[in-house]
Amino acid sequence: MKIFVTYSRSTQREVASLVKDLEELGHEVWFDRDISGGQSWWNNILSQIRDCEIYVFAIAKDAIDSTACIRELKYAEALGKAPLPVLIKNDVSLALAPRYISNVQYADYTKSDQKNAIIDLIKSLKGITPTTSLPDPLPEPPEIPISYLDTLKEKVDAPTMTRNEQIGLVKTLQSKLEDPQVNHEDIILLLHRLRKHDELLFATAKDIDALLERYPVSPQPKPKPKPVTDDVKSPRPEPKSPPSSNVYHKPVQSRTAVTKDSTHQPWNIGLVILLGLGTFCIPLIGIIAGIIALNTKENKTAGVILLILGIIMAIVIFLAVIGGAYDDPYYY
Repeated sequence: MKIFVTYSRSTQREVASLVKDLEELGHEVWFDRDISGGQSWWNNILSQIRDCEIYVFAIAKDAIDSTACIRELKYAEALGKAPLPVLIKNDVSLALAPRYISNVQYADYTKSDQKNAIIDLIKSLKGITPTTSLPDPLPEPPEIPISYLDTLKEKVDAPTMTRNEQIGLVKTLQSKLEDPQVNHEDIILLLHRLRKHDELLFATAKDIDALLERYPVSPQPKPKPKPVTDDVKSPRPEPKSPPSSNVYHKPVQSRTAVTKDSTHQPWNIGLVILLGLGTFCIPLIGIIAGIIALNTKENKTAGVILLILGIIMAIVIFLAVIGGAYDDPYYY
């Protein structure tokens, strides 16, 4: 059977699953996969409704609140199409649904058990008599909803634009932002595009800025961040790039520092004793070794000891020399 599905964009994922199940059951299903078109696209939708044998309305709050969905539903009702309401989301009271579908037993597609949901769908389909004929004359087709207009980009890109055209275009874009059936990111892109128009008036620019503040959606396309994310996550590019002097400068400094520190190791006890013994004989050894040791952090204590010992021994030797001179009989 030929089936037409009316749905809200917010339930596109659930409806895609529903359509897949219906097609696997052997039915030919048509639904608006991309809600963006002009009068010709709207005429195609109305034509598909006329050709269908079963009209499916995907029940959800956004669908009931959508102007486009309600116009499709009323046109199907005027054509006398066999309705099949399918509950997609539990976010709306069925009492608020239009009478055309509220008086019909609906199929519950919100069940956690997918198998039971499909069984419920099959039972509902079996209880419906397909519509094979159309009324004569045909009912008046509904007007195109604003969410299906496709001339906005052409208007935004127009080389010249009057004040009234700018005001009307901004109001149209604003109404689209308030429509749940429209992709807001597309409208934000058009607003940014219009903001750069050469003939844009100051008052119109202020209105656009106000809308962009109310709907802060990034104007950048989604595919662009992907290469950046991949580059950050992938560790491979860094080793392949030629090493720069900045990258390897720090390790060289660290190795130099280690070499410098190794020349100032603390003196061991044996060396200090040996220098001390030498100082008893030659005080100058202790004085020189003490001065050298004081210039290092590791050997300051040993340097102080050797320096003091060298000075004491120098004084002792000096006094001994003077005392010996006094005892010399030739001194007088």
